Amino acid sequence: MVAQLTEGQKRALKGVADKGMVTATKSLSKMVESRVEVEMSKVQFLPIGEVPKRVGGPDTLAMGIYLRMMGDLGGTSLLVLSRESSLALSDLLYGRDIGTTEILSYDDRSALGEVGNILTASYLTELGNFLGVTLYHSPPCIVFDVAKSLIDFVLRGIDKRIESVLIIQVKFRGKRGEITGDFIFLLDSSSLGVLVNKIDRKLKSL
Repeated sequence: MVAQLTEGQKRALKGVADKGMVTATKSLSKMVESRVEVEMSKVQFLPIGEVPKRVGGPDTLAMGIYLRMMGDLGGTSLLVLSRESSLALSDLLYGRDIGTTEILSYDDRSALGEVGNILTASYLTELGNFLGVTLYHSPPCIVFDVAKSLIDFVLRGIDKRIESVLIIQVKFRGKRGEITGDFIFLLDSSSLGVLVNKIDRKLKSL
């Protein structure tokens, strides 16, 4: 069954995301020595089979920056960008005109990996503070593949019972443009129930 969030739960997760992205904006701007705003807007649970459609379809070439989540909640975080968006984000980070980069260099890949690291660390810190749980993550790994294969790759070695994912739309805004991607949490099946229950308890205590 695909998890359905109540409006209260969505507002809570959105609030956590907003706080995390304030920190992410500061960290990312400091890294590239230029103002880069990070915003997270729409929050929803979707069937895992629909994730490839978010970047243009299962055969669309995409980039995924993924990190394992550990602690009181287990799973994987994944920043997914279409190939074009990953090139554009690299341009945005380095202050180049969007469309300049055709092939990612080693430095470009390293910077994009750090973006995934910053987003995940910022969000997990705020989520942990909000729920009163301990969360941490692995170093980032970058994978290029068609969207469906990318998701299949990430699912290897983790809970095969995962049916739904938490997706938060993320926007990167700099002087030279705006890039949109999807920040995805693939929670282990046991962690999904824990997340929802802890959010409900927190909301009742407010």
